[in-house]
This record gives sequence, C-alpha cells and structure tokens, in this order.
Amino acid sequence: MLYDILATLWEQPAPAEQLHQAVIFRTGTPTSAQSLERYLQLLAECGYLKALERGGAQVYTIAERGSLLLADVASKRESAYSTTPMEA
Repeated sequence: MLYDILATLWEQPAPAEQLHQAVIFRTGTPTSAQSLERYLQLLAECGYLKALERGGAQVYTIAERGSLLLADVASKRESAYSTTPMEA
C-alpha cells in the first residue's frame, strides 16, 4: 500500500478521501480509512510525503525523498519483470 500511496501522490497532491479511493482503485482491494491514515502518518514521519493545509483540509503531496523511493522501487520492479529466463 505504501507504494500505491506514493504513486498516487506522484501523479498529483490529494486529500485523504481522494487518496483512499485512488488506492482502492489501484490495488483492487478495499482498505479502511483508518488504515490509510496510519500509512499516511508513517510516510509523513519518515519524510516521504508532506501534509499541507489547503482550504481547511489536509492535502498530501509527495516529498523529494518519497519520489526517490518510488523511483527505486519502480526500477527494481522493472528489472524483476525484464529478467530473461535462463537458457538450458
């Protein structure tokens, strides 16, 4: 779920409710709002995202550290899928 949250925020900043719906759409797995809030708090504490106040609502945006982590994970996923099978 951490990857999906960061990938969603890489596309655009979002409030928690919009982020929750986007993560459900990405993963195809229903999650609770409380679960998402715990992940958001953890990611913010670790410096991967920022919470900004906009119009009385908290809007989350990816931090530079989150972008670097997302790029690293995406690179590892890509190399795992592009590995050719060993020839006999």
